[in-house]
Amino acid sequence: MTKVLLPFFGWLYLIIVLDWFTKKIIGYSLSRQTKTKDWLDALDNAYNEQFPEGITSKKQELYLVSDNGSPPTSGGFMQACSLLGIKQTLNLLKALRNGLRTITMTILTHP
Repeated sequence: MTKVLLPFFGWLYLIIVLDWFTKKIIGYSLSRQTKTKDWLDALDNAYNEQFPEGITSKKQELYLVSDNGSPPTSGGFMQACSLLGIKQTLNLLKALRNGLRTITMTILTHP
């Protein structure tokens, strides 16, 4: 998430979902707040963009790497990831050591 201050307007929060393998932005949300709903919007945008017909193979496991802030660790966000078949990790180095190609909230993953 990136926070941008616009004069005479206030803060805007940009939540980006980046495919770590291709470095392509596959989803985002821009909001005046940073709530779980905004993170879910970015995730939904990314998932529907990358996998419009769903995940078709067990080889296409998805991993979400994010910080451990409130929205990505909220019950609603974690439940949404689980329903989509996305495994969450809060430690990028461990995921990379295990050979995962990752994308996160700033990075969701796809092999």
